[in-house]
Amino acid sequence: MIKPMRLIFMPVLVATLLWGSFGLALQRLAPPAHAQAPLPVSTPVYGQVTNRAGEGWRFYGCAGDVISVTLASAAFAPYLELVGAGGETPLAEAGAAGDRATLTGHELTANGVYTVYAGGEARSARGAYSLTLQMAGTQTLTDSAGLLAYGAPVTGTISSRDGQAWALRACAGDQITVSMESNVFDPYLELYAADGDEMLTEADNGGAGPLALIAGYSITRTADYRLVALGAKRSDRGIYTLTLTSSYTPSLDATLGPVTRTTTAQATATPTPRPVVQATATPTPRPAALCTVLVDGLNLRSGPGTGYAPPIAALALGGELRMVARDAAGSWIQVQTAANLTGWVTAAAQYVTCTVAIGTLPVGVIPALPTASPTPLVAQAPTPTPPAFVVLPGGGAGGDYEGEIVTELGMARDVNNTPIFRDRLYFRLEVYDTPDNRRVERVEFSITQFGEEENVEVYTGVEGSAGYCVFGGGEPNCNVLNIGPGATWPGTNRPIENGDYEVNARLFLQGRNNSDANWDADFIIANPNLGDGDGSNSDNGTNDNQGNNPPQELIANIAQTGPGTTDSAIFGALIFQVEAFDPNIGNNDGDGIENVDLEIFDPDGNRVYRRTEGSAHYCAFAGGEPDCNVFTFAIGDAWPDDGPPVQLGRHTLLGTVHAQDGRSKTVAVEIDIQ
Repeated sequence: MIKPMRLIFMPVLVATLLWGSFGLALQRLAPPAHAQAPLPVSTPVYGQVTNRAGEGWRFYGCAGDVISVTLASAAFAPYLELVGAGGETPLAEAGAAGDRATLTGHELTANGVYTVYAGGEARSARGAYSLTLQMAGTQTLTDSAGLLAYGAPVTGTISSRDGQAWALRACAGDQITVSMESNVFDPYLELYAADGDEMLTEADNGGAGPLALIAGYSITRTADYRLVALGAKRSDRGIYTLTLTSSYTPSLDATLGPVTRTTTAQATATPTPRPVVQATATPTPRPAALCTVLVDGLNLRSGPGTGYAPPIAALALGGELRMVARDAAGSWIQVQTAANLTGWVTAAAQYVTCTVAIGTLPVGVIPALPTASPTPLVAQAPTPTPPAFVVLPGGGAGGDYEGEIVTELGMARDVNNTPIFRDRLYFRLEVYDTPDNRRVERVEFSITQFGEEENVEVYTGVEGSAGYCVFGGGEPNCNVLNIGPGATWPGTNRPIENGDYEVNARLFLQGRNNSDANWDADFIIANPNLGDGDGSNSDNGTNDNQGNNPPQELIANIAQTGPGTTDSAIFGALIFQVEAFDPNIGNNDGDGIENVDLEIFDPDGNRVYRRTEGSAHYCAFAGGEPDCNVFTFAIGDAWPDDGPPVQLGRHTLLGTVHAQDGRSKTVAVEIDIQ
């Protein structure tokens, strides 16, 4: 299959780039199964010395790289060793100078895997430490999904037409091979240097099976690179696996992360005398200190408390965390993620479960509370793993535009290939290209029910945020309309009926009064618990279409505008929290609620911020475990997510509650930002 060249990715900005690592031909215990990450550059990692041999971290380096390493500990006098592949004799060592040992300006002489061992000068040294690797002259990536380490497959998800970028480190003289496999779409690969936008090589599956392969590509200069994983079609979405290998092949496993030594390096020269550790029987490792995340979107913070805002990241359900330290009360835990992010999470049992008692951890260093930031950021929940898009058959006039109406919900089809929805419904307009790359201002949706005598428009909606969802949402999930008895079309009292329908999406570019393109698609609603209709039902909501008593109305109110208050006057600190529940399901916040759209409009009526929150408490700036995050600002600062500057004056807070049965309710309040 010959594939046209895709759009070239723009040069990237500055962030931390991690390097790959290999297993060493040394007699060492395997690291804990959770420690699947190499030693990063410029980002501290944290560990525990639990025996007299210390703990090691691996990284992949190139001939000519100049590195510096710092080991710090308040629990013991630290001692560092740098070991190369295939040997025990240290290439360099550093002893304690106060609470740290520093190895400065060491030049690597060969491509390969190196190990930094963290230990103490005394054999009795035990306790927590931090380790930081610096490498001169590196390039970095901001759009990286993570590090590609040699010999360690990763799993990713294509969730947009831009694909997913990964970082890797390669040395001059290496020959790298990259394989991408997917069972849900045809994979496609592109390789770039991190400091350029010219594509170096590309690969597709050649029309033969679910594999794209860059085989034996020769690296001509030591540098950092980005590998972009895509689908052969711009509408391709789904899960894939990526594996990076090299002409350098380690003789043992390619396990990543910290390693525990069972033999002792023989020092050739040491800046500070250290007792020689005699090799003994392999010590029995103590149980790995791990926590598992029990909720989706758990905040990782820079310190122990909700005052450390904004969060560093939002952690996914089921994520594994390495326990590092605790606060004095044991109510917060310092942890390290598989991606080498270090921060604090709440220790409450409903949010994490841990393998060791929190009280056995050392008390960590508590950072100072942050001051107000001139450009506050809001952590977004991690993108879930969506199934591949299903494109709805239909027509319309796209003109010079490339786009289509899609959904991610499983569907049946009738004999004419018309999709049938039984329990849930939503559509998204996926726009791939517009002439001259002009920006989309909005998409206007309408849904029409076909009747025997006339066709009736049962729903209209306007969406200005990608990815253009018929019922709102899209950050990253579209709001889903649940179909069932008592369900109504959003924003109306019109009950949803079984029947034939058409969805239409009209595209408007900025500065245009007329639509520039439109798409439409037919569909069918066929729920066994609903009656048939022709769109003429004039029921005003007093009864459902089965003749049953109507459900109780949704309960919703704005619980906070500022920290601990519902005052209309706001001075530099905004929360915007909505409480909502369906009394037919329960009376607790969140009972029966699918999600809440939280929108803020400025004095001119322009929307300056929006977030769709799926977890109670419904907080505009995330959080809620148990406290909402606070947006602190000064006049002129930007609204989160690269919004416009904050103005003085009257603003509107608008919350739209979406129930699981398809009903919705809107609450609003005006505030005065002073």
